[in-house]
Amino acid sequence: MAIIFKRSNAEKRSYERKGCYFLVKYRYSQKGESYSESVTSLRNISGGGLLLKSKEFLPIGSKLELKINIVPLGLCVDATAQVVRIEKIRGKLKTGYLAGVVFMDIKEEDRKKIIDFVEMAKELTD
Repeated sequence: MAIIFKRSNAEKRSYERKGCYFLVKYRYSQKGESYSESVTSLRNISGGGLLLKSKEFLPIGSKLELKINIVPLGLCVDATAQVVRIEKIRGKLKTGYLAGVVFMDIKEEDRKKIIDFVEMAKELTD
């Protein structure tokens, strides 16, 4: 199966991102069909979206219902996102996919907390 790498205008970043490891629950749907809930980890986050690891292929354009557990803030964020890119993980012991998603629906106060977290984490690690 060939994977098409599609870069869209939605993928252009408006927010700084920060590499991190948090748990995220997601349920995805495509063309009105909903699929089972999965728990995985995210690789980075910004006020505009995140990169998560998935065992399953998530088609570009799929909608995700997310529950993001941001432990340092004691915050669980609910958001709806859309898959804008998908990449197969390559390696002997690595399997699955990395999915880049943009937030479509998120409370502005949660977005602001994520932005503040990214800025604080960057200051601590730079």
